[in-house]
Amino acid sequence: TEMWKDDLIGNIPLIFFDPVDGEPTVRWRYFRLITEIFAKSYADNIGDWCNKNGILLTGHMMFEDTLTLQTTANGESMRHYKGFGIPGIDILFGAHEYTTAKQCQSIVHQYGKEGMLAELYGVTGWEADFRDYKHQGDWLAALGVTFRVPHLSWMSMKGESKRDYPASIFCQSCWYKEYRYIEDHFARLGVALTRGNPIVRIAVVHPIESCWLTFGALSTSGRLDELERNFKELTQWLLFGCLDFDYLSENLMPDEYKSGKCFGEMEYDVVIVPPLYTLISSTVSLLEEYSKYGKLIFLGEPPELVDALSSDRAKRLAVGKTLAFSEYRLLSALDGLRIIDLKNSDGSRANDFIYNYRDDGQCRWLFIARGKLPAKRFSPPDQLTIEVQGAFSVDFFDTLTGDITSIKAEISDGITRFGYDFYRHDSMLVRLTKEIRNVTEHENAFKPTSEFSIRMPQRFELLEPNVLLLDTAEFAVDPVDYKSADWHDEEEILRISPIASRLAGVRQFTRFDLQPWAQPETGFHRLALRFRFESEIDCAASLAFENTDTSELIVNGEKVSEHLNGYFIDESIGIVRLPGIKRGKNEIIASIPIGDRTKPEAFYL
Repeated sequence: TEMWKDDLIGNIPLIFFDPVDGEPTVRWRYFRLITEIFAKSYADNIGDWCNKNGILLTGHMMFEDTLTLQTTANGESMRHYKGFGIPGIDILFGAHEYTTAKQCQSIVHQYGKEGMLAELYGVTGWEADFRDYKHQGDWLAALGVTFRVPHLSWMSMKGESKRDYPASIFCQSCWYKEYRYIEDHFARLGVALTRGNPIVRIAVVHPIESCWLTFGALSTSGRLDELERNFKELTQWLLFGCLDFDYLSENLMPDEYKSGKCFGEMEYDVVIVPPLYTLISSTVSLLEEYSKYGKLIFLGEPPELVDALSSDRAKRLAVGKTLAFSEYRLLSALDGLRIIDLKNSDGSRANDFIYNYRDDGQCRWLFIARGKLPAKRFSPPDQLTIEVQGAFSVDFFDTLTGDITSIKAEISDGITRFGYDFYRHDSMLVRLTKEIRNVTEHENAFKPTSEFSIRMPQRFELLEPNVLLLDTAEFAVDPVDYKSADWHDEEEILRISPIASRLAGVRQFTRFDLQPWAQPETGFHRLALRFRFESEIDCAASLAFENTDTSELIVNGEKVSEHLNGYFIDESIGIVRLPGIKRGKNEIIASIPIGDRTKPEAFYL
């Protein structure tokens, strides 16, 4: 209300519904106001305190991907990133959120931030492997991520914890000692991608202000869908057309614009205004000034509103500067600004790759990664020719091994060309130096050096004991005597839990209950599980399971008195030595407690 002197209470309906006459100006003002209040109170406030105390504030906002989600959660993500010392993002499901990364990277570029953070690998599932981890990290590195927060390392896998979505990047995963193979790669990469300054010549005005104008009204939902679609398409047209770019936040442009082509720490030869419904008056004034020095392009019809009010200022500025909203027309108009180009063996432009290009004074760093994976999981490599504006010698930095190899390059017409075979999960880091060296042969250290056939092994050793998973059992609740107990038919252990709780009259809390750990445990009942199996041999054995300190075991009629003897995979799964497994039929009965938060889990023989 202090910004526009509007009566908020009297205008509340206009936040949700379009007015009968005119534009929903109140709605736009409302979202602009609460975004500014939130940013100043949180990111700016805490960031200022951190700066004064020698600390870099880092973290990420919520719902950064689409315009609609940003509006619901934080108003505008880019406005908040300004207050962070190291702005960050969150990438879940292994998704490819190019807009999320690009928004954050743009602020890092324009404000000269030390780096960019990403929380990643969350909700990727247990089937994710090193190839998946590398691919997600690679495309994010190409879009500016230099600080990684892998999700996650468990404190415990007790109970339901073991069914969290990502694999634990710790001792619970058999490969955790080899995981440095991934992190060493990104550590080496991070050294290169935090050096020097980014080389980006194109900027795009971010469309969030137009989203606020259309958000929340049923009559304008089609306009919002169109805005979202254009936002996503334009981002991918440029990135996969080998034309790196930054977004410009209208809210921050007055703070960033200096003079000429300079916005903060960056200098842009072209500013693109995508199809929008409104611009801020300060944006129009800055673009009027910028157009004296750089190229200004309006895609589609210029906005008819300024500050969400009818105005022809944008239309007058767009005269002679408009293009149809078309991938072909846009990329053709920007062809002269392409400083990196990636060509397939047939001469066509490769459209699966993105890059990060930096000027480090005496050299330049170029990192190329797949922005999306080929449809076929097993396919021959893409034989690419990389074209770089300028004359350079080329060194390949193998980030997986640390080896450095000179690459034979051809220089003609002011362009350096060299080849590389990209397999499905490949990425490439090269250093470009202006001191031209004569590399007579292509030192292809990054191609296979030998081939061999895999035959059946003659001998092998196990890294851990052989394990029989016991995850189905007969069961009885609070039995007085195991021989005369009312045994229920065999069932999966995780399905037994709710049945047994119901029979015992126990309510079981789940992860969705509000602070179940704050509730007092209401008392324990006993659940007996009976496992029956056959063995072809007599052998020594142990049983691994949870809650060993409160459980009882009977093996083939003999009560087990052995104490804990280490743990299996996780400290919550203790190991108890058994009297021995005999040839033929065997029976194990385990009596375990069940309560509000104590549930049966699988056993491991």
